[in-house]
Amino acid sequence: MNTSNWTTVVATTWIIALCMLTSLNCNADNHISMKTTVIPANDDRLQPIGRMQFNKDGSASFGYPGVGFRLTTNAKHLGVNIKSTGSDSYIAVRIDGGEIKKLKLLKNASTLSLFAQDTNESRVVELLHHSETWHGTITLNQFILSEGDILPAPALPERKILVIGDSVTCGEGANRDGAQACEKDTSWWNAHRSYGWLTGEALNAQVQLVCYGGRGLIRSWNGNTNEINGPDFYELTIAQDNGTQWKHAAYPADLIVVSLGTNDFSLGIGPLPTADAFVPAYVTFVKKLLADHPKAEIVLTDGAIVSDGEEARPQRTVLRRYLHQTKQLADNERVHVFDASHFPGDECDAHPTGPQHAKMSQELVAYIQKTLKW
Repeated sequence: MNTSNWTTVVATTWIIALCMLTSLNCNADNHISMKTTVIPANDDRLQPIGRMQFNKDGSASFGYPGVGFRLTTNAKHLGVNIKSTGSDSYIAVRIDGGEIKKLKLLKNASTLSLFAQDTNESRVVELLHHSETWHGTITLNQFILSEGDILPAPALPERKILVIGDSVTCGEGANRDGAQACEKDTSWWNAHRSYGWLTGEALNAQVQLVCYGGRGLIRSWNGNTNEINGPDFYELTIAQDNGTQWKHAAYPADLIVVSLGTNDFSLGIGPLPTADAFVPAYVTFVKKLLADHPKAEIVLTDGAIVSDGEEARPQRTVLRRYLHQTKQLADNERVHVFDASHFPGDECDAHPTGPQHAKMSQELVAYIQKTLKW
């Protein structure tokens, strides 16, 4: 799919935006007459997806990709008032499970049109964050409806999957199909097409993507050990310093997939981590996951990027050995290891493309169905 065709902001005309924001009846040259309703983000009729922080003014803030809302409405027009702390954040809207349309956000709160229709047909609307926390944190203030209302939403799937990882888990590169130009920008991220989200859809499960590009288990891509890494941001509602602690009981996972190690094993920072540094830290993290989610099966995987391309530092072989050691030392039948295939991205970038994410998900789904009997 050509990125340029669907990453453009879907903006209202200034007349429609004015009507939606002010409840004016616009019957002059444009023949628009709308009765508007403002729905704050904390309205109980909305279905929140993923980790978010609800604020005193009724707004919701979030940072992870794959976070957003689902709602059902019979409105003729639906808009959202939203902003980002950065200038490179995207959300995406999907109506009735159809085409995914990406919307670029502004730093100042603005109202974007999500859809318009001539009738009052019921629509299921999914609004999902596609960017990462470091691109900008999002504040969604309210939805704005005209000539309609919020209707009861279909129930979310009962099963819950938690996917913990780095930029690959966050969907970096998933919006690429190999045909786009190589100049990188944040439109390359796509939570809907990430392997974790596709896995949830294939298994009819809810999904939380708890991830941060460039971070690992014990050190980041640049060798830093004093940044927020996997076991740290796992605890947070929004992955930022002094962030609010997430309440794990709010999302008791049935399955946890952990894909950490790519950045710890970055060849650009010298020798690979030693077993003494890596394995005990992973065991501690796994035991924390087992305690926080007493019904969850846990799958540890080496992910898509690491390889044995350098003989003196065989990333994949060493990481896989550490994962199996972690499983053995965790000594719990709920812990499993999945050896993933290597997916090298394309000539522009090493992150897997959208078609490669689809294959990654297919492999993971097959493993889960066979090993866990899902």
